Amino acid sequence: MFDQFGNYLTTSGSYGTGEHTIVFNNTNALHILDANDCERLLTVEVSFVNVTATPNGNWELLVSPNPIQAGQRLRVWQNGNAAPEVMISVWDAQGRPIHEFFMNAQEKYLDTEMLVPGIYWLRWQRADGQSDGVKVVVLQP
Repeated sequence: MFDQFGNYLTTSGSYGTGEHTIVFNNTNALHILDANDCERLLTVEVSFVNVTATPNGNWELLVSPNPIQAGQRLRVWQNGNAAPEVMISVWDAQGRPIHEFFMNAQEKYLDTEMLVPGIYWLRWQRADGQSDGVKVVVLQP
């Protein structure tokens, strides 16, 4: 299946009968082909909530809104014991660095006008060496 960003997803496995949940971002067509070659096309709409990255129990980095429409401002903020300096970098889905900035306050806003619709990774690294990242989806305005 290709979604609006050109991503292809294939799942396989033994699911049996009953309710199963697979999460996709936004509205997508879901093509189902079972073991008996029976096909069904479903429309799936999913809404994500905010994303959180937590390195330990005393601090977390939050991002909102996510997904975000291109041109809106993305809020990035620290919850808990704020780190004095956090390096934030934005990478596109192909692994190319797009933007980099230091966050030396409780919160920061990132202007998304420079981002074309697609999937991005917001990576962070604290001065103490802890690092992680969250996926950010940018939608068409």
